Amino acid sequence: MRKNLPFLLLLLISTQAIYALSSADSTERLNLHKINPNTSTAIDEVTAFLSQNDRSTVNQQGEKRFYDTFRIFLNKGEEVAIEHKSSDFRVMLSLVSPLKKTEFSYDQAVFAGNSKNTFYYIAPVTGIYTLFSTSADPAKSGRYSLKKTITRAEAQPGESSNPLADKLNRLIYHRKNKFSDVIKEKLKEEIETGEQRIYFQSSFELIDGKQGTVIVENGGSAFIYKSNLLEATTKSEAESFHKELSSKLRSYAQSKNWEIENTSAEIPSFYAASETESISLDLREVKGKFLVIFSCN
Repeated sequence: MRKNLPFLLLLLISTQAIYALSSADSTERLNLHKINPNTSTAIDEVTAFLSQNDRSTVNQQGEKRFYDTFRIFLNKGEEVAIEHKSSDFRVMLSLVSPLKKTEFSYDQAVFAGNSKNTFYYIAPVTGIYTLFSTSADPAKSGRYSLKKTITRAEAQPGESSNPLADKLNRLIYHRKNKFSDVIKEKLKEEIETGEQRIYFQSSFELIDGKQGTVIVENGGSAFIYKSNLLEATTKSEAESFHKELSSKLRSYAQSKNWEIENTSAEIPSFYAASETESISLDLREVKGKFLVIFSCN
């Protein structure tokens, strides 16, 4: 992941320029099927060729990357999974929303003859989204395939009017991509008792104004999102905040049929998990301050 991050950051700089060019070669080949009252999913597949005659972008290091674009219509709340494969180059894609916000996803492994990556996303608004299909490495071309699967937006208990649930859904989908879509610059690296941890700034905010950190352990054996949601001067303030947010997290976990761990009332904490992911909320005292810390792994 660390090796690929500089390209990701440079591509972020040129996103606006790419978006402006997208209308000229956008295609409807991934926009043929939509969800209707009689279906719960809609699937489109395409096989295409990335060539040196396609549109391209050049980063600050002079590296050129070719790309194709596709238009996808999504309703607010619909879930989309995009499977991207190639035996000719290491795959990468980005999705630009009607709000002109961009999400990135790419194969983090070194290319060894086959590349595959699946991008998960929940539409924040209804409208036309623009998908960019490209290579994570410069000057590469070749055949690739895309499979788009849209799933109907389901109103889960406690979610219909709960923006926190929408954000948790998005965070869980980012986790499926090992948080690569929301990783920004590297902050630091630590090695303790033989275990390596690399800390990255994250663009994801569970609560507005509270950015988090993605921790990569032992070269990718684990990926953890953490965010300090509150720093209080009194324990009572922190406990009140923790209690209110824990109640919302519990409602979310129950709607997903996750297992919820019973914790001691003396130590405010919350933990819930499915078979593949977990969320927690802890209250800690650090240097006279009371912190409420959220984690997802």
